[in-house]
Amino acid sequence: MRPSVFVCVCRHAQDVRELYERKLERANNLYMELCACMLQMEKRERELAKLVSAIAFVLSVIRSVCPHSTACIILQVGEHIKV
Repeated sequence: MRPSVFVCVCRHAQDVRELYERKLERANNLYMELCACMLQMEKRERELAKLVSAIAFVLSVIRSVCPHSTACIILQVGEHIKV
C-alpha cells in the first residue's frame, strides 16, 4: 500500500471513530435527560396519587355525614382543584 493511501485510510478511520464518539456522547446525554424526565414524572404521579387519595377520603367523610349532598359537594370541590 502506498503511503498516501495508508494516510487516507487512517484519517478515514479516525473520522469514523470521532463521529461515533460524538453520536455516543449525544445518545448518553439524551438518555440522562430521559431518566431525569422519568424521575420527575414518577414524582408527579406519586403526588397526584396522594391528592386523589385525600380527595377520596374527604368525599367518604362527607358521604357518611350527609349522603344527600354529595353531588353539590363534588361540584364545589371540583371548582377548587387545580389541574
